[in-house]
Amino acid sequence: MSTTSNDNETIQQRRKRILQAQAARQRAREEEIARQEAEFAAEMERIEAEERAAREAEEKRIAEEKQIEEENQWEAERKIAEEKRIAEEKRVVEEQRKQQEQLAEKRRQEESRRAEEAAAEAEDERVCSATYAKLVEENRVEREKAAKELERRQKKPVTKAQPVTVVIPPRTSGSKKKIFKSKSVISNDSDIEEKEVTPAPRGEK
Repeated sequence: MSTTSNDNETIQQRRKRILQAQAARQRAREEEIARQEAEFAAEMERIEAEERAAREAEEKRIAEEKQIEEENQWEAERKIAEEKRIAEEKRVVEEQRKQQEQLAEKRRQEESRRAEEAAAEAEDERVCSATYAKLVEENRVEREKAAKELERRQKKPVTKAQPVTVVIPPRTSGSKKKIFKSKSVISNDSDIEEKEVTPAPRGEK
């Protein structure tokens, strides 16, 4: 029965570690999202600043064109300024395109990482569920053996009975904290004591 208690403790500890790991991963995801949002906001502010600078440059260019027009050099200077403006627009458009590609790549990497974490969590849950199902089956077999032993002893004359422990699995599978109880047979006259079993640390018998 000490092995069963150790198994119970191992399951509880593993569930606790899984929940803690899930919480840590959730916090890391939230922090990463917040960091990306902050970077995106900063990037948008930078783009807006560039657009304001471009507008100011455009306004300055217009003023210069008026001055050039007054000096009879309007057409030549307008062509030069227009070429510069087009080149700047192309540069801004190309830079924005690169930034969008970088953001899209970051999102793709984040989605891939989340998918890998979800798969790992699902595998952990599957292993934990399989271990718990095995423990329940072992407890069922133990209860059947104990019941048969109790029935056999009740049919015999009263003698000093050896303790027989029956482990009852938790009745609520949805509970996070499961309490395991045992019924110990005190004698062969059906006196039964119900008590909580405190799982022993791993390695103790």
